[in-house]
Amino acid sequence: MPAAAVIPAPIAYISVVAVKKLVVEPWDGSAGPPLVCIGRLVPSVGDTLLVLIGRVVPPALLL
Repeated sequence: MPAAAVIPAPIAYISVVAVKKLVVEPWDGSAGPPLVCIGRLVPSVGDTLLVLIGRVVPPALLL
């Protein structure tokens, strides 16, 4: 009797979105408080490429 074929279970890819916050100090001579950059790192198919989608907002808007 032949052995049963082993069929691997399908691999489920889960899209994970990580939110990163980066505080950017003002340049020399610039006025105002530091700005905060908010963006999302989104893994692409195969996790080989990351896309950064973000914007720069004043810290007061995050409260």
